[in-house]
Amino acid sequence: MQSEIFRDAQLEILAPEVGIRTGPRHEGRYLLTESDVLTCRKNSDTITRGAWPIEKWAPGDNPVMTYFALDDYYDIPADALQSAQLDNLFFAGRNISADEEAVASARVIGTSLATGYAAGRLAAAQALGKPREQTIAAIQRALEITYTAPS
Repeated sequence: MQSEIFRDAQLEILAPEVGIRTGPRHEGRYLLTESDVLTCRKNSDTITRGAWPIEKWAPGDNPVMTYFALDDYYDIPADALQSAQLDNLFFAGRNISADEEAVASARVIGTSLATGYAAGRLAAAQALGKPREQTIAAIQRALEITYTAPS
């Protein structure tokens, strides 16, 4: 059965082998960066947190781990989950709007599950016409996220 909505959709890329961890990602309203991860940047509109180091893999090599401050974390803002071009397109998991280094931390399963949950909530709320700020606050409550502004 063919869906009319996806009639002209095309597969742009398929990893050439098992184990490819990343690939091209879409541009979001915000690009999560290596600096955000390593400086443990906090955001008032966070929808989840990352606590895994940057874990870079190359074929045939051991992973290279880059750590940030012990017992700290970085925030992933809601805007890293929403397309800069298509207002009704949301991302999750290893497809969030992030540079290669940042996604090497954010793609781990726990963070991916949380971004999936948040992307679903954001998309549903937008479809229902609910205010974005209220949805972000509801996600933060559900995930028990509190924000404290830097002093």
